Formats: sequence, C-alpha cells, structure tokens
Amino acid sequence: MSLFAKELRDLRYRLIVLGVLILAMGIFILGSYEIFINSVDINQFTAAVNNSTISKYMDPELLTQQIMEIINNIDLYVWSQWFGKNFMQLMLLSSIVIGFSAFARETEHSTFSFLLTNFKRSQVFLTKVGAGILSMTILVALGCLLPAVLAAFKSFDFSLILSFKYFMQILPAALLCYAIIIFFSVLNKDVVKPIIYGVITFTLLSVLKQIKYFNGIYFYRYLAAADVFTNGQINLLAFLIVSIIALLTFFAAYKIYQEKNF
Repeated sequence: MSLFAKELRDLRYRLIVLGVLILAMGIFILGSYEIFINSVDINQFTAAVNNSTISKYMDPELLTQQIMEIINNIDLYVWSQWFGKNFMQLMLLSSIVIGFSAFARETEHSTFSFLLTNFKRSQVFLTKVGAGILSMTILVALGCLLPAVLAAFKSFDFSLILSFKYFMQILPAALLCYAIIIFFSVLNKDVVKPIIYGVITFTLLSVLKQIKYFNGIYFYRYLAAADVFTNGQINLLAFLIVSIIALLTFFAAYKIYQEKNF
C-alpha cells in the first residue's frame, strides 16, 4: 500500500462522517425553504407593517411588496442559511477534524522515525497534506453542489454554474483553514493543542469584523463567499490573496517540519 493510500485510508471515517453531516444538514436546511415560505402569514405580516413607524415615511403596500420579494428570494435564503452560516461553520469543523492529528499524532506516538527510514521528509509532508487537501476539496464540492442537486427536486432554481462559483470562492478559504491546523499540528507534540490553537485562531479571525479598518479583509467574508452572493461573480483578487496565504502557511509548516528533530 502506498503512503498516500494509507493516509486516505486513515482519513476515510472522518471524511465519511463529515460528508454525511454536510448532506444531512444541507438537506434539512435547504429542504426547509418551502416550509419557511408557507409559514409566513401574509395578513399578519401586512398588519405589522401598517402599524410600524416606518409606514409613516414609506408606502406600506410598497414596503410589504419589497419585503416579500426578499423573503421569496431563494438565493438570499441559500446564502444566509447555508453558505454564509452553517456550511461555513462545517468547513471550520472539517479543517480541524481532517488536519489536527496529521503530524501531531506521529510525534506523540514517536512513529516519525519509522516513516523517515522509508521515505524522505518532503514525501511524508506532501503526502499527508495532499490527502487532507483532497479530503477538504471533496467536502467543499459536496456542500456547493448540494443546492443545485436539491433544486432539481424542489421548487427553486440554483444552477451548476452558481455552485461552481461558490466552490471556487470557498475552496481557497477552506484550505487556508486546513493549512492553519496543519501548521499547529507540525508545531505541537500532542493532538489536543492543534485543536485548541485552531479554535483560538478562528475566533480571533472573527474579531476583524469589529475593527473598522479591517472590514475589507474580513476572512469569513470569503469563506462564506459573500461576493458570489452580492455580485454573482468570483472575487478573483480575494481568490489569489487567500490562495497565496494558504500556500505560505503550508510552506511555513513544511520548513518547521524539515528542521524538527524526531
């Protein structure tokens, strides 16, 4: 058995569980759109608008019409409830689950010396990281294709082209999350610390949204593919920048791994 096949074999149960979780949550959330629409009481909603303060400054009928258009916007529902919320959180979880033990477990169990007698360090690193990248790519593709697949059975439109745009915007950001976890896995000697440091890092990244001057580089905006939703296009600049940062993070992890004593 090749080293790459062994790494994929070690990840197979995690990949299956995460894949099932993505499918289950996606089907439940996206399949609830019709329930959400049917649950909206138009009469009650109209009465609330008429009694609101804003009705003094804007035609209540026009306001109700515009709000109903927003509610009936499937693209808004898919993004706000799936890509911008639950799927984004699942990608953070997936990056931790796939990457936390990649190197830390070998260090903790003192098995790197055995691996390095048969393979070069570069081979071991690229194989382990490559297996994780493939796993993350599969999970991102699964979550991005799901709305288009469900659209064929439900009463809403969601094209494969739009799924592809979401995939291309989310993938580099998801791989950056994975690269961060790999960095901590290389850096630490036990499997718990990469999880802890990963959670802390992901939490700190969310703080950037609260800082006025960092709104433009708010990381989760790209993990949620907000530009695809608002503009209908991939943000190529963000794609390149996030991809470069992910590569640099992998490279930093590789340099530390090359110098580490086992």
